[in-house]
Amino acid sequence: MNDIYKFNQPIKRLLRDFENKKSGKVVESRREIRRRFDCLDRSHQVKFLMACFLSCKSDREWAYEEVSRHWDPRFKEVIANLWYNYHEDGATRCIVKHFPLEFVVQEIQGLDGRETYYDLCLRLCPYYKFEIDKDRLTPLQVLSLYTKTGYTVSETDLLEQLYRLLYIVAKDEYTLFEKIDRNALPCSREFSQCRKAFYFIMELQEYCVLGTWKEWDRNVQEVLCNTEEYHVVRNSAISDYDYNVQMSGLYKECLLRYLDLMNDFQHIRPKIQESINYQPIENMDKKTNTYEDEDAYNDFSNLNMDENIPF
Repeated sequence: MNDIYKFNQPIKRLLRDFENKKSGKVVESRREIRRRFDCLDRSHQVKFLMACFLSCKSDREWAYEEVSRHWDPRFKEVIANLWYNYHEDGATRCIVKHFPLEFVVQEIQGLDGRETYYDLCLRLCPYYKFEIDKDRLTPLQVLSLYTKTGYTVSETDLLEQLYRLLYIVAKDEYTLFEKIDRNALPCSREFSQCRKAFYFIMELQEYCVLGTWKEWDRNVQEVLCNTEEYHVVRNSAISDYDYNVQMSGLYKECLLRYLDLMNDFQHIRPKIQESINYQPIENMDKKTNTYEDEDAYNDFSNLNMDENIPF
């Protein structure tokens, strides 16, 4: 009966227990309010979010995420104050996504970090003229920006981003095919990252790039078929998972061997290796450390403001 009683406590009591750090019920009330959060009245949601912003760092991080997804101007002042005091990534993201462009440009030095560079590009590209530093973004982030902002892009640039992506995938020992057909030759588009890249390039209607990619795939498949290991794995009586692991690994070896022979992209290889050493590909959408380098914001130092900017 006690569990049922706690489960049905009024929201006002839960909020009161959460705000009173001496109540002994902070953890319990926090868990229950978060469970109910999406179904609460907006007034109760706002009160809980405000309490989170005045609480510990983990509560603030949760609140930043909620406010970033469902922006409410009422939080503008408190988020600005928290950002000036702590410079937390969650507050930075809210500012970059939702604050007026004038404020974002004014505070660009503090907002431009590894964690928020993609969001800055996404926000500012439509209104400012500047060159995106593609080395600070993953290939998928670059392709995403191209599709969402109308950024001018060349076929050569797209092929470079595709090469970067394939090279990173080939070097990542944990990447497996999303699905695999034992009766068909594997191809790079069976990797989830490559499927996303294919979608972005289709959105850009760059069919020549897709044709070149298909040719690369055929060449890698030819290399794969000429290996003895491929036929051993193909004819092995093993589980689908083990087959995927072995075939993915073999395909990535052949892919890397083929990419190493492509002289047209040798100039970008060192920077690709740097990005691999810094961070695994699967972390592209996860929270990372921000730059503390003084020059991290130089990309935006010469912004030219368009005359008509919608606020």
